Amino acid sequence: MANVKSRTINYAYGAVSARNKSSRTDYSVPALLFALLMVYLALGAKALNLDGLGYAGRLTSGDPMKWLLPGHLLYTPLMHAVYRLVSIASPGVDAARLMQVCGAVFAAVGVGVFVSALRRLAIGRFASIAAGLALAFSYTYWTHATDLTTYALSTLCLVWVFHILCAARARSKAPNAWSIGSMVALATLIHQSNVVFLPAAMIGVAGVSGARARNVLKVAAVSLGMIFLAYGVLGSAATGSLSPQTVAKWAAGGSHGYAPEFEPVNLIRGVYGFANAVIYLDDAGTLIKGSAAGVSGTQLSAWVIGRLAAKAVLLALVVAVPLAAYARRRRLGPDQRWMATLCVAWIVPYALVALLFFTTDHDRWIMLMPAVAALAATANPRPSFRGKLAGVAIVAVLLILNLTSAVYPAHTGASNRYYQEALRLEPRMAPTDMIIFWGHEHIGTAGYLRLLRPVDAIHVVDLVRDCGKTDGLSELTRRVNAALAAKRRVLVVGLYGSSDAAGDYLSEAHALGLGRSEVERSLAQFAQRRSFSCDGYTAYELRNRR
Repeated sequence: MANVKSRTINYAYGAVSARNKSSRTDYSVPALLFALLMVYLALGAKALNLDGLGYAGRLTSGDPMKWLLPGHLLYTPLMHAVYRLVSIASPGVDAARLMQVCGAVFAAVGVGVFVSALRRLAIGRFASIAAGLALAFSYTYWTHATDLTTYALSTLCLVWVFHILCAARARSKAPNAWSIGSMVALATLIHQSNVVFLPAAMIGVAGVSGARARNVLKVAAVSLGMIFLAYGVLGSAATGSLSPQTVAKWAAGGSHGYAPEFEPVNLIRGVYGFANAVIYLDDAGTLIKGSAAGVSGTQLSAWVIGRLAAKAVLLALVVAVPLAAYARRRRLGPDQRWMATLCVAWIVPYALVALLFFTTDHDRWIMLMPAVAALAATANPRPSFRGKLAGVAIVAVLLILNLTSAVYPAHTGASNRYYQEALRLEPRMAPTDMIIFWGHEHIGTAGYLRLLRPVDAIHVVDLVRDCGKTDGLSELTRRVNAALAAKRRVLVVGLYGSSDAAGDYLSEAHALGLGRSEVERSLAQFAQRRSFSCDGYTAYELRNRR
């Protein structure tokens, strides 16, 4: 009995001591933030995310309707505001690279806020920083910190709510429901799936001393009210309709046409998706699917299998360390129990969504990574010397493996075949040229070529996806006619003298009901002439028939 009382007193003393220390000036968090920002900026990806490049093209448009995407309602408008502000001081700034810098800033700040939140609740400096670095160097977080996607900003919003809750718990004072509700709403309006964070926010508020049921309900009312209001107003503007059914159908487009579907194999896919979010697994999912589909260049070699097995073993060890710490400790302090409950409430809804929609996609697992790192920190808030060695080893494994196998290759662009193709095409292009791509083997080349040189580069699938098949093919013909009338060179890659690739190609053009023959017929009014060869394919020049 005396031992239990002693442990309780020691824990309480340690918690109060940690809170007192956290109130003093601590330069470790800003130093960590600055160091990570430098790392993220120095290792920025050259082969940028294709969806992000699409957002960059939208935010430079003068048409506000092009800024409104149902799954990321406020992201492009916010980035447009940043772009306009920066353009005042630096006219002609590249929108894509600016968004990439913003992503690095958001990610670095996110880690700083995360570490600060842990320090609020009796988590020692070492454990807090180690958890922050583990988050910072996890594959999915590091990838989005060096790119231009929506994930860095939306995850920052979630971490900010986590910090508000931890600060309120430390003060034993109910948090401001407006600040939490509005931040949850902002996270959702940047990435639609973040609406599932609301239960965790409500559970977190309920566990703070002084909070009442009305505080919890107010958080839900504020966040849902802001979300519905934003979708109602902006959705009506985007669709030109006041019909709730029309706006709701438009808003549902954020799911990209994926229907929720669960089957037992989703559990295996989900384990792979989460594992890949922690340590880059060499695109094993793509290799396995491609190998099964017979796609050339996707055969699993003994070297790839061995390297993947070694990473799997290291990943198991990374996960085992905090689990072993939980098993060894017989009790958690009140703040640790509250944080663990909050983290579980955070993880479970996101995991369910991932298992229903995007099982193997590491991108969608990023939203729960802060909760995983926080859960690991609560397992051993003040580790022994051996615990510190284990923490250093975990961070080192994540840093070295993800840097060498994923982040640095993305920084050079060496791992992206579309970017490499764009690099080889770029010297052959003039700024006045127009180039049209067809087929999966060139699906990302147009976006990267536009990034390297301001040419009119389009992929037929992208045009049809944006305009519909009939209107898309008509728009393609119109653009070719306009370019030829202006005496510009028009090139076509992948359409003539090529064969369609298997595998992922079926989910692109074929999913749109678009066939090669239809594209050829739409361009049949033009004559084709061989122009040059590159990487085993031939580029054809289109000309008016005499």
